[in-house]
Amino acid sequence: MLVCSRCAGIYFGALITALVLLFTHNINIHLKFFFLSLIVMIIDVLLVNFNFYDYNKTVSFITGSFFGVSSFLLIAEETENFILHLLPKSKNGE
Repeated sequence: MLVCSRCAGIYFGALITALVLLFTHNINIHLKFFFLSLIVMIIDVLLVNFNFYDYNKTVSFITGSFFGVSSFLLIAEETENFILHLLPKSKNGE
């Protein structure tokens, strides 16, 4: 592959999330979920770099997918909120 397993997981998680969001427009993510996925991925990177265990493609793909899902959801939600904030408000409260 041209990218590492973790990066492939990030792209795969974002792709699957984008496809799911085509059919459902329910975007709700808490920053806690995003930071949890970020921390899990960072812990995996640090444990591999400090030789606590050998690099495992499956674990890297899973932690990358977890982060890809949460980051795509966060970006989609913030983009939607930004666009809705730019739209003019209706005068009759609709």
